[in-house]
Amino acid sequence: MKLGVSVLVGVCLAMFLAMFFRPPGGAVNAQVAADPVFVGAGDIARCSSSGDEATAKLLAGISGTVFTTGDNAYPSGTTNDFDNCYDNRKLNLETGEYEIFSASRPAWWGQYKARTMPTPGNHEYFTANASGYFGYFGAVAGDPSRGYYSYDLGDWHMVALNSMCDKVGGCEAPDPMVDWLKRDLAANPNSCTLAYFHHPVFSSGSVHNGIDTKMKPSWEALYAAGADVVVNGHSHNYERFAPQTSNGIADPDLGIRQFIVGTGGGAFHDFGTIQPNSEVRNSGTFGVLELTLHASSYDWEFKPVAGKTFTDSGSGQCHEAPTNSDTTAPVVQPPQQAFPTGATLGTSTIPTKLTWSATDEGGSIASYQLQRSTNGGSFTNVSLASATSTTKTLQLSPGSTYQFRVRATDSAGNSSDWATGPAFLIDAQQENSGAIVQTGSWTQQALTSAYGGGVEYAKAKGSAAQFTFTGHDVAWVTTKAPDRGKATVSVDGVVVKTVDLYASTAQFKKMVFSQSNLDPTVSHTIAVQVLGTKNSASSDTRVDIDAFVVLR
Repeated sequence: MKLGVSVLVGVCLAMFLAMFFRPPGGAVNAQVAADPVFVGAGDIARCSSSGDEATAKLLAGISGTVFTTGDNAYPSGTTNDFDNCYDNRKLNLETGEYEIFSASRPAWWGQYKARTMPTPGNHEYFTANASGYFGYFGAVAGDPSRGYYSYDLGDWHMVALNSMCDKVGGCEAPDPMVDWLKRDLAANPNSCTLAYFHHPVFSSGSVHNGIDTKMKPSWEALYAAGADVVVNGHSHNYERFAPQTSNGIADPDLGIRQFIVGTGGGAFHDFGTIQPNSEVRNSGTFGVLELTLHASSYDWEFKPVAGKTFTDSGSGQCHEAPTNSDTTAPVVQPPQQAFPTGATLGTSTIPTKLTWSATDEGGSIASYQLQRSTNGGSFTNVSLASATSTTKTLQLSPGSTYQFRVRATDSAGNSSDWATGPAFLIDAQQENSGAIVQTGSWTQQALTSAYGGGVEYAKAKGSAAQFTFTGHDVAWVTTKAPDRGKATVSVDGVVVKTVDLYASTAQFKKMVFSQSNLDPTVSHTIAVQVLGTKNSASSDTRVDIDAFVVLR
């Protein structure tokens, strides 16, 4: 009994010394100070659902910082959606005071607003500029023109990104958010780093399946800086991936572990094609992810709502950044434009093909960004079929001046400067233009499917139409049909091609011939001459002039 009293006295003395006699600098032994907890989910609150109430109950029993990974208040992230559904309040317009929205609700996420560090999702931007989201959370959500920010939590550096980056300046490597991210990571070389945002790069969900390249430049920056964990929402399920690179290659030593926690209470999505490196999945359990952040490692545990049994737990180690000796940016060739032979004109637009390229000494090109300026206006992003596309065909308006620029980012995260192509104008001369000189027998015909609503046609051998212009590209637009014949095309007096206009079904506004790389400083002449011959399958020798189009 005396031994027990001595032990008790010793424990009390140790606690007293720990509280009042700290080492110089105020440091506390890690065994005394608890490691921080980071807990939350995404895709959360609907007034018509009780799922968010069940997950809010879980937060009541977990201390620490609460996070959200977007789509916090359905359906549209309005002020009322946040006040009524994420929170449980309504504004009395007479008194200007908030009142309880629903006395029957047992719990709601807004109860933990004071310890919440949020991020927005796409539903927040259903309201202009996500004003409901920024108005509700205030300064903690960051500058409303950006929506991304960072802070330290214990020994960890935490980065809250805005995956609606297309609304705040762009998502590519040289754009404001990724540029800020790189500088932020360089200024905070913590041994452990976690980033969270709405749209996952990788997902096996049935609704959002595969690789979403929008946030890939951010992932590349995080990977290059040695980040350890990424947490997302958007897919309404739970999924955990093994550490991997931005290209989905398993990398157990230096890769980032991704969690999707779209389980805050909004709804459920099933799974589709299972992506590489996906380790654990569940599509029927609301819950929250609890991360305990140690000095050089982390523990995770998915905690289900009452009545559910699915869980997932484990531990991971923080790691250093990969060694990267490649600091050389790609060399980019600016976009070049040309008319794509075989393309079809729009009702009032001309198809124009852009091509570009880049070389990189230290690795490979990971992505391109293409932008367009119209009539001297500001440059805006042009979507690409894939991150590494080197061509884009656009329907452009005649009479407008265009300029395009491109930049490239390599696999090491190095970005080039913008490579800007020359400004150019598209000119279209329709069949009845005085600039087109005809010889022989030509007939004008109204044809609603033609460009501009009409064509000039001839059948007799030797009939010709010629157009003199200045520019670097020219194309002939005509009709292909079962009753069309053959013609030669000459440029500057030299026959370049014989064109067979037969087709089993009618094809209107077709660009059947184009010539590129002409000297734009001198005049050129394109001439179409009817041969009076036809394909054996054709019923006539007719040749149409619909339009000539020029790039200059």
